[in-house]
Amino acid sequence: MNPLSRRNCKRRLSLPRTSAPVALIMLAGTCSCSDPAPEADGGTNTTAMMVTSAAATSDTSSAGPSSTTSASATSGAAAVTSGSVTSVTATSGSVATVTNGTGGSTASSSSAGDATATNAATTSSGGSDTTGTTTETVSTTGGTIADNVCPFTPTATPEGSNWVNGELVQFNDNGGWCWYQDERVIVDQEAGKIILSSVASGGSRDTDVEVVHWDLATEQGERHTLGSMGYADDHDVAALAKRPDGGYVAMWAGHNDDCKSYYSTYDGNAWSQSRSFDWPSSGCPTSSGKRITYANLWYLGGTLYSYVRSLDTSPHYLVSQDDGQGWELGGRLTSTPQVGYVAGYYKYWGNNTDRIDFFGTEAHPRDNDNSLYHGYVQDGKIHDWFGEVIDDDFTDREAEDVPAYTKVFATGTRSTA
Repeated sequence: MNPLSRRNCKRRLSLPRTSAPVALIMLAGTCSCSDPAPEADGGTNTTAMMVTSAAATSDTSSAGPSSTTSASATSGAAAVTSGSVTSVTATSGSVATVTNGTGGSTASSSSAGDATATNAATTSSGGSDTTGTTTETVSTTGGTIADNVCPFTPTATPEGSNWVNGELVQFNDNGGWCWYQDERVIVDQEAGKIILSSVASGGSRDTDVEVVHWDLATEQGERHTLGSMGYADDHDVAALAKRPDGGYVAMWAGHNDDCKSYYSTYDGNAWSQSRSFDWPSSGCPTSSGKRITYANLWYLGGTLYSYVRSLDTSPHYLVSQDDGQGWELGGRLTSTPQVGYVAGYYKYWGNNTDRIDFFGTEAHPRDNDNSLYHGYVQDGKIHDWFGEVIDDDFTDREAEDVPAYTKVFATGTRSTA
């Protein structure tokens, strides 16, 4: 039986902290059940971590007086822990559970089965059952096997369109997003606002690139139009950055539509008229006819960078020394050979201080069985996940193929192998 399907549970939700730069959304909560599992010295609360996709690890989630030091889940699986637990893993839709364990407790599961361990120093593994309806116990020491754990019970039945179990807040009544521009939302704590970018499709605002300033106190928004594109496409949404002076920068591009990166700045009162960085003199369009797509804005120190899919359909960056007022072409991130449509897809994250992380693939998924790779820019160099320098000068246009960086998922597997 799936442990998450049993009995009533009261639940508080919050965002956990993670120690690794993973691009995932996770929910952590505490549960108290009418029929709890046996207590141990580690505490009685249970912390539940549910991962929406891929894999994640958290070592900072709290479970009452004790804490979880490691938890992971893959492909929709769930890991539930409490007490001082060293490791919990679950793979491919299975569930791994440790309830009130102490240091050294481990639960693991694969395929569609469940693994459950209760109390001190208990080890359990299972998962050979393909239906996910039974639990197979291989070994246990120092404890008993729990037949149920704290569950999650929905409090409402989904119905209709745009349903949420709570209040749905609409920031823009006509807006589209794409995956590969960041950041599309800024939470400006100093100003008490959320800044959101989107692109309209249809109606009187068709093709408009827009930014909404949402006031957290009044719960009201102001919509600003930055420019209009040749046709409506969610790839045209702007990336955003907050400037040191409290203003904002937005940059966007068409979807392989022209050789321009468009940008606008906000000075605290109004957005400037849009301008553009023109790429033709740098090699746009490419020999295969490809043009510019995407923008990703991040600071390194006082310098603003924007990574753009551009020359040879590989990521290059534009650089601004004046907080987005003007731009110049900088270096190349990778030099993966183009297979089919483009030379891979990239996601970026930065701390806006001294580091920009990236995840990348080799090609469009219809053209290649891609793996996923990670690296980061810091101190003028490009490193793999473990800090080894792969490219000793990120400012030049000589670059390594993306497989030179750390493979975090291998095609056809659920691992790095």
